[in-house]
Amino acid sequence: MHSLHKLGHAKTEANYHAYYQTLIKDGTANGATSNAYLTSSDVPSKTKCIITKYRTGTLYNQKRAVLFKLSTSQTCPLCPRADSALHILSGCQHTRIRNMITKRHSLAYRMIFKAISKTGSLRSCVVSWI
Repeated sequence: MHSLHKLGHAKTEANYHAYYQTLIKDGTANGATSNAYLTSSDVPSKTKCIITKYRTGTLYNQKRAVLFKLSTSQTCPLCPRADSALHILSGCQHTRIRNMITKRHSLAYRMIFKAISKTGSLRSCVVSWI
């Protein structure tokens, strides 16, 4: 967080707050790189919004629908498992979703491979299996 930001009425007992506090205390969080997507012109604004919602635990899913009394079931509408942000991101076993996850993984791999192979101290160590 920026030094001028205030916590306000946020629930500090929530898991997201605890996770971020742990990252800060451990020193494993690098603000310059972990939030770089916010200022990147390569990332569409809709994608930035979705990433921010996922990171703050506000991505809409069946779990949140039940919380807001818009649904009575926390089950994923596509598969018989409990719905959550993590389930949406990588856990849904529905055929269409699995194919989307595989495609997204391959795209991320290619982007990382391209970045490492062009710059950085590890460029000579890159091994590709795709």
